[in-house]
Amino acid sequence: MFVLADMEWMTNNDGHHSPTQLAAIKVDEQWNPVDTFVSFIRPRDTNFHDWKHVAYTGGTATEFLHAKNAHNVLTAFEEWLNDEDILLWWYDESTVLFKKIVGIILKQDEKHKAITINEYVYEYLNGQPYSRGNAYRIAEGQGIDTTPELKHNSFNDVGVMQKLMNKIAFPQEDLLKPLVKTERPMKPNARFSHLPLQYDPKTNTIHKRECELLVSGEIETQGYENWKTPLRKRYRPCECCKEEYSTAFKERNLDILERTQYTYVYTPSSKVFHKCSCGMMLFAKDILGARKYDTVIKTGRTPCKLCKPSPSDIYKPLPPEVKIARLQKKIKKSANVTDKRAIARQKLAVEERYRLLNDENLTQIERDDIYTLTQPRFAFWVGKGYQTFHLRSCSKLNEISNLRGFGTYKDAVRAGYTPCRQCKPTSKHDVKVSIPFTNRVRLDENLSDIKTMCEDAGYLFNQESEYIYIETPVGKWKIKTSRVPVKLEHINFVTNPGCKTYHEQPRIFLSFIDTFDYIKRHDDKLIEQKANRKAFAKLY
Repeated sequence: MFVLADMEWMTNNDGHHSPTQLAAIKVDEQWNPVDTFVSFIRPRDTNFHDWKHVAYTGGTATEFLHAKNAHNVLTAFEEWLNDEDILLWWYDESTVLFKKIVGIILKQDEKHKAITINEYVYEYLNGQPYSRGNAYRIAEGQGIDTTPELKHNSFNDVGVMQKLMNKIAFPQEDLLKPLVKTERPMKPNARFSHLPLQYDPKTNTIHKRECELLVSGEIETQGYENWKTPLRKRYRPCECCKEEYSTAFKERNLDILERTQYTYVYTPSSKVFHKCSCGMMLFAKDILGARKYDTVIKTGRTPCKLCKPSPSDIYKPLPPEVKIARLQKKIKKSANVTDKRAIARQKLAVEERYRLLNDENLTQIERDDIYTLTQPRFAFWVGKGYQTFHLRSCSKLNEISNLRGFGTYKDAVRAGYTPCRQCKPTSKHDVKVSIPFTNRVRLDENLSDIKTMCEDAGYLFNQESEYIYIETPVGKWKIKTSRVPVKLEHINFVTNPGCKTYHEQPRIFLSFIDTFDYIKRHDDKLIEQKANRKAFAKLY
């Protein structure tokens, strides 16, 4: 007999798992309920708990504290099951963790066969609306009444699973067969579709964005802005980009040879070594080398018959004109890498927000979560009642709501959250600079616009060379006009009276008008805070 099962648990900061709920429903051949098992589980460590955590959904603190311990509940569950029963879990994570907990607490191997059913349901409903996601989402798509506020309550979860399997009349015999997944074509990930290079993980191939092999499908590609990462990870080029790939490969090797300044070079797998200027090395996947002839001879390699390296060779740097030409290709006349990433992040956020909010069936909580997810100033997100924070690409974000965002890894950790073990967020994902949604390039503006706006606001205005200096009642601002995006620096007279050193603002601007708007909003708020402080001081 099949048994639909679900378990809730908590994970503490040391990575220890504590089950909090266990529920199961035995079903007949038509998925009708035959018998049920349900129990809360008393926390192993009563000093470590958060009664608002989703693991405690559906019960009060008193009910959990007076429940049986994990050993007694698991023992009762094993006695309730028949030897031939097969456990059906929705997610593989629950399947694995249940076996692990039984082994640790009961000191025995779990003897019942277990099957994870979500992928079976996905394949069975393939092509239908709401055919993927958690059981609640699919059940609602099938017109089944659920109790979403009790999501993560084990008994409610298995009840939804039972209703869903009954409604779609899933053939039970299919669960005893190996899962066969439907081949799905690739499509660019919506968040990276604007990037010029698209990586197909299935074939380990890199494509141009307009490549005909990238068609609309369900499996998403990863996008890249340049060739740096594809070359480092050794993705294979598609026919559409072989020429660009080869050029980028040679440029990379030229750069390596220039920076290492080896006189003699070779590849790890080759028994031949070359001069640094040998054209054969432009196509090497890995480059090793030495400056002395004797050093490379001791490796057992022989001289190349084409470039004929000799003991009299010396390292010759690239000619100045060649080096300058190569450097000019690398110089970004507008934004640096950090700024370009911020601009791309804002563009993606705007597009994603517009696309997601078009759904008229969204609840207010879902709309709020979309606004939080599409904030360019956030890099990490956590759901209410959870202890772990995630990257935007993490699949676990699809299962949680009431989201809160953080811009840096330290901010999330200081707030008491731990990094997700699946997406593995680190400080390298921090948002270095943010950019407002309202910011955009304005082609019809010029420097005189700032002067006019300063005069209207009553701010002192001065221009010296490439810099514009603005003085307000509560601070000084310096704008570098020769840089795009605009670089903005500030001195705050309210928090640092008498300070003479400018500090750079952690955001970027694409136009002078948006820059000035930010200055005015910022200092108007400071003036209001200063006035409130004076009023408060007079009262006391």
